[in-house]
This record gives sequence, C-alpha cells and structure tokens, in this order.
Amino acid sequence: MTGAVDRETWNKLQEIYKKTLNKLPEKYKKYEDEIYPGRFLSLGMSRDDVEVLQNYLLKICEKSYDIPEVKLTGIFDKLTEITEKSIKVLEKGFVHEVNGIVGPKTWQKTVELTKKWQSKVNRNMSLT
Repeated sequence: MTGAVDRETWNKLQEIYKKTLNKLPEKYKKYEDEIYPGRFLSLGMSRDDVEVLQNYLLKICEKSYDIPEVKLTGIFDKLTEITEKSIKVLEKGFVHEVNGIVGPKTWQKTVELTKKWQSKVNRNMSLT
C-alpha cells in the first residue's frame, strides 16, 4: 500500500460518489446543485457542474460590482478567463491562496454567498 491513488482507484471513488448523490432522499434533491461535484474545476474544463458554478457566480455578480459578470456556457473559459477572474475575486475574501481553481472550500463559499445574497436587494455589496 503506497497511499497513492491511481486512475482505477480514482475512477472507483468517483463512481461511488456519483451513486451516493443519485441516492439522495427526494426531499434533498432540491439541494443537489449545492453539493460539491467531486472534482476540482479549472480553466479549460466543461460539464454541467461548470455551468452550475457559473450560475452561482452570475447570481453573486448581480448583487456585487466586485466580480466580473460571467456567461452561462458550461465552459471554464480559456478565451476570456472571466470565470477564473470571478473565482479569484471571491477567493481573495476567504482563502489563503488565490489560484482561480474551484475546490471544495471555494465551492462551499460560492454556494453560501449565493444563498446569502438571494434575499438581499443592494447590488453594491462588498464581498468582504
């Protein structure tokens, strides 16, 4: 046993994680998008979870001038890097390292801010 995770082990972990999410009780299904997707999100990536992230960022930027407005593309855009720039602005407020990569902590904070600000009206709010 080395403690290293090879591709086969990683794929098995991902499979089990997805099965667990699929077995959520019905009353928790409405929170499914809030659950960390189980992989780091960074430049060049695409899938539904990137679009969910962009949707959260869009809701946050509607309440704050601090972050750039993202487009719902489902692509962690290399061309304009708007998604990455938005994440970096958010990270400045709550993590030690600002890298533009969305891991569990950044995902959780993004969801928290979205929920917190959904009921707020003031668009000129600060992230800090």
